Formats: sequence, C-alpha cells, structure tokens
Amino acid sequence: MRRSSANWPPNPARRASKLLSLCVLLFFSADPASAVDPSRRLSQYGHTAWRIQDGYFGGVPTSLAQTTDGYLWIGTRNGLLRFDGLRFVPLTQLAGQQEPAFIISLLAARDGSLWIGTDHGLSHWFNSKLINLDTPPMIESIVEDEKGVIWFVYDYLPGMPARRGRLCQVIGVDTRCYGTADGIPDIRYVRFATDTRGNVWMAGASALVQWNPASSTSTVYITKALQSRSHEGQPGVLGLAANPDGSMWVGMAFRGPAGGLQHLVGGVWKPFRLPKLDGTSLIVDMLLFDREGSLWIGTYDQGIYRVHGPTVEHFGSADGLTSDNAYLFCEDREGNLWVATAMGLDLFRDKRVATFSSREGLGTPEVDGVMAARDGTVWISGAESLDALRKDAVTSIRTGKGLPGNQVTSLFQDHAGQLWVGIVNSRSTKTANSNGLTRMTAVQPGWWLESRRTSKTTSG
Repeated sequence: MRRSSANWPPNPARRASKLLSLCVLLFFSADPASAVDPSRRLSQYGHTAWRIQDGYFGGVPTSLAQTTDGYLWIGTRNGLLRFDGLRFVPLTQLAGQQEPAFIISLLAARDGSLWIGTDHGLSHWFNSKLINLDTPPMIESIVEDEKGVIWFVYDYLPGMPARRGRLCQVIGVDTRCYGTADGIPDIRYVRFATDTRGNVWMAGASALVQWNPASSTSTVYITKALQSRSHEGQPGVLGLAANPDGSMWVGMAFRGPAGGLQHLVGGVWKPFRLPKLDGTSLIVDMLLFDREGSLWIGTYDQGIYRVHGPTVEHFGSADGLTSDNAYLFCEDREGNLWVATAMGLDLFRDKRVATFSSREGLGTPEVDGVMAARDGTVWISGAESLDALRKDAVTSIRTGKGLPGNQVTSLFQDHAGQLWVGIVNSRSTKTANSNGLTRMTAVQPGWWLESRRTSKTTSG
C-alpha cells in the first residue's frame, strides 16, 4: 500500500489497493434518516466488520453505493457484489452475462440505476440489464449533478487512444468530453465533486481545478509541494469535501505544512489544526461531510477521524477497524456509515443504548453501582474509582488520588443534596481497614472527600 514513484502511475493490476472512488451519498429518499449521532463517541456505535481474509469479497473493496431499492453495491478488483445485509451476490449471477472484473467507481443515480466505472470503461445497470457504453477506460469517478446529468473523469495512461478532454458528460448512450478548449487544464484527475454553485472541482495530480461549465472558465490552485510531487510522478490532491459556504476541504496525498488536510477559503490554503489533531500530519485519502455536518477523514495509515465542531475523535485498527488504510466512505439512507479499507469493510451505526467503559473515560473496568443525581450528573461506583458523567464527559476520583479506599460499594444522595459514598479499603490483611461512609462535597474546580467513619473492622 506504500506510495512511491515506482508505482505511480499505477497499472490496473496494482491500483485497487488505493483507489479513491466516489461513494454516493443517497440524500434523495422521501424521509432520509439522520447521520450517526455526533454526540456519541465512535466507540459507542455499533460496529460490524467484514474482512477479506474471511472470504467475503474475493478482492479489495474499491467503491460503494446504495441504490434506491436499499441494496448496497460493493466494487472490488474482482467484480461487483450486491449486499442485502446477509448475502454478497456477484453481478454475474444477476445479469446472466460476464461483467468487467475490475471495478473502479460506482454511482447510485436518483432514477434507481447504477453507474459502474471499470478499467474497460463505463457501464449502466438499469432494469436488471447491463449496458456497456463506448467510453475511455479507467473511469476514476462518477457524479450526478443537481440536474440529473451524469459526469465522469477518466485516467489517461501512456498508450491509450487520445480523447478530447478528461471530464465527460453522458448524453443518452453517447458521451461528450471537455478539455483545454473548454477551459479545463490537461492534467491527470482522480476525483471530482460539484458544489452548490454549479462549479466542478477536480482533484489532480499537480493541482486542484475549479471549473464553471456555464462560462467554460477555470481557476487552478497550485502549490510548490503539488508541483514538486507531480514532477516526481507522485499523487497530489485526493480528497474533496465541499462546504455550503463555497469553501472546499482538500485532502493531500502527503504530509507537511502544505499537505495533509487543508481548507481552501477564498482561494487561500489554510492547514487544519486543532489541539487534538494536526491535519498536516496525515496522508488523506478520502473526505466526507455527513448529514449532521461532521467531517470524516480517511487516511493512508492512521485509520479514520471524525471532526464535529471542536471535537476530534479517532478510530483505528487497534479499536477494531479492518485496516488503518481507510480510503472510502459511504453514508446510506439509514444514516449508517460504511468504510472501505485495504483489508475489508466496516459499518458504524447508532445503537439505542449507549455504552460507557474505560474507552469512554471511565476510571474503572468494573461498574458496581450507578446513581443519577438531581443536577443531572450520573455517578458510577466501582473498583478503585468514583466517576462522574456530565454531558458525556467523565471525571474520576481514583484510589490514592483522593479516594480513601479501593472499592466504592454504594451511592446515596440525601434530602439536602449531599452525596454519600460507601467505600471499602481491603488492601491490607494485617491492619485495621477504614471502611464506612464518606460524604462528597462538590467544589469548583475540583472535589474533596470528607470521611465519616461509621464502622471499623479487622481482617485476619
């Protein structure tokens, strides 16, 4: 999965491991569900994984799309699969004919059909029939604009027949391609997206291009780092996510001050940095805004990140992700989030009951008691820790750091609002234990514990 000048430009046999196909977000159902709840932590979602090593796909996932009938379609380097939640069915069984094996990109259109980009060209699955169009090969990305027009970009490799332009439009069973005569620079593009103002943004190896179809004019955004990588045969811009305000989030295929995650605002590049995430430290493969406005970041070697306002969360292979090489997102009609990685497919979904454990900040893996206080705080008792949960933030008092014992056994709030805590100290077997009740008084910014011993026992 390493990028180097030796494998760029790639050949079709090696390309699937890092394909950057556009996942279709199906916002067109009559009553689309919300996205996964951004107030929940990633570890609190339901998580299901399908791994290549378990024989589910027969190849690396390269593209995802959900059609209006609810089926999820998964493109791989060995063909196209339809998933109904239980079974993965190859398109060859559905079409009754041989399909192109190497799937690069997918688009689920609003009319219920499926557009399929392959290493041989563009195909259309409609009314259970597969139609192959006369197009260039290596269809990198497919998009449907607000008017229902289908667009695609293809990769031009040495030895291919020359075609006019890299950006093409489907017209019936024919295509029209746009190039330099229409204001589009002749560079290699791997992905594109449209914004609310009718512009087409194209992620290129050496630049980011904004093209206006109405005026046939383009604006090219170039940096020294992009130009340098282009000269070395390395990829440049990979991820795109449009903001409603007209700005663009851009993912770069390299780290550094001009790489990683960048925000293009008013033509100015701004590196993304927050206290918990320096975006310039990432190699970004994919970006997605979900329906709740969260920005999802798929990376080459660090798993996935979610940014919602000032909050940043991470989920990687150590947490159960099929691989830290995560290069594709898809949000389905139910609001679930799908992630394709180099080793399989992951699904994140909301659960009716949220789970809190040490992964969410609890100070103990053993929960012995729970009490909801009148101010909304949830107190949690357990081994070697007393935890307070307030608005999904956990604060802990631990043994040796304010907790006069090693086992919190009971919790009680009296009529005056005071919290009483039953604590046992069973560390020693030779000396007297200080067991009993402790009254907790809350102060700002911290707490103290006032011990009121009500019993004394010895152990023998």
